[in-house]
Amino acid sequence: ESENTKDLVDTVQMKVQCCGMTAQGYLDWNRNEYFNCSDSSPSAEKCAVPPSCCITYMTDRNMMCGYSVQAMKESEASDIIYTRGCVTAIIQILESNLYVAAGVIFAITLFQMYVTHQSRTLLDQIQLQRARW
Repeated sequence: ESENTKDLVDTVQMKVQCCGMTAQGYLDWNRNEYFNCSDSSPSAEKCAVPPSCCITYMTDRNMMCGYSVQAMKESEASDIIYTRGCVTAIIQILESNLYVAAGVIFAITLFQMYVTHQSRTLLDQIQLQRARW
């Protein structure tokens, strides 16, 4: 994995307060070779999730806070890490702000229509003045 990808994933997980991508949430990290829970995994981070999934990551940078959470039940893990997937979290954010976003888009559209009308009116006045010369 590239550092840029890792940084992007960490930033999204911290800002959106999520862990993993799909509806499986934090269990998505089981597909990662470093965080895989299989018996054959030699990684010290086996069954863990990245620290950016931790609820207290911004206040307490404990790099081991997500260790072994994949082996826990979701109710236990939710005290330590964000368990919902990022796609689900982003959809929830968009749904909760739908009316605000629609209002902003509507206002911008009205403003653009007004400016277009004013520009057309000015152009017509310029052409009228030119015709008088």
